[in-house]
Amino acid sequence: MEILEEAGPLGAQDLLARLGAPITVRALQKHLVKLRQDGRIVVVGRGKTTTYRFKGRRP
Repeated sequence: MEILEEAGPLGAQDLLARLGAPITVRALQKHLVKLRQDGRIVVVGRGKTTTYRFKGRRP
């Protein structure tokens, strides 16, 4: 979550690279779905161009 607050909108691959932890794309996606359902992040776009941003940050 802090990564999105500091860096702004990022795609899944960018998030994985910044996490620096061993996590699969699928596991990250599950976390992102939960954060979206909780209203903590905003999803922009679809497919490979999807980006995620902290809800309190303007695009």
